[in-house]
Amino acid sequence: MCFNAVYKTPTEKGQRTIIDVPFNVWDEFNLRGPVPVNVRINNFSFESKLSPKGKGFYALFFTKDMCKTIMPNDGDTLHIEIEPRIIEAPPPIDLKDARKIDNIVLVKEPVSTACGQSCIAMLAGVDISDVFKTMKTKGPTSSKMLIDAMYHYKICHGERFLHFSKEQLVLPETCLLQVKMPNYGHWVVYHKGVFYDPEFGELSACHENGKISSFLEIYTS
Repeated sequence: MCFNAVYKTPTEKGQRTIIDVPFNVWDEFNLRGPVPVNVRINNFSFESKLSPKGKGFYALFFTKDMCKTIMPNDGDTLHIEIEPRIIEAPPPIDLKDARKIDNIVLVKEPVSTACGQSCIAMLAGVDISDVFKTMKTKGPTSSKMLIDAMYHYKICHGERFLHFSKEQLVLPETCLLQVKMPNYGHWVVYHKGVFYDPEFGELSACHENGKISSFLEIYTS
């Protein structure tokens, strides 16, 4: 994808120029979370990462390396080309070694930022303290962090998170849901008609204040 953007010199020390990406990354690249990309700016190539702003729109931070290479002036028009950067995936999980998921036992989040770790604990059938050690954080988690944890626990899953639309009335039998709450993002496990929500408990429907934005199918056998 190509577009032009005007470079604005930062006005304060330590600031970086932010360039808004003028297209919906979810729609164009079918990717979510921080998105690794290859970027060409005025024919100079860089590896970078797009930072999510919400609803599929992203920002590109101008790095020191970009500034040093391009040496832009305030008001310069930059020609920018962006494409997803393919990161080699770990080898697929051998099905004979994969975890079999017959049922889900609710794991409530011990801290308000640990919904992702709670979901992994539910899918892996392990204590959440083990997940904290594996993921090395009790804080917010990205989709990539959760997928990496699923590889660790040999949980088979789909290739990527898929966008959930209003027209899609049926979820896979088991999946990990990305839910948008009014002021924060949230992770929930769905299994056989039940929403195992680390914050709100077992629910028959997604929380009334939440909106499912994407899902990752989990293979149970």
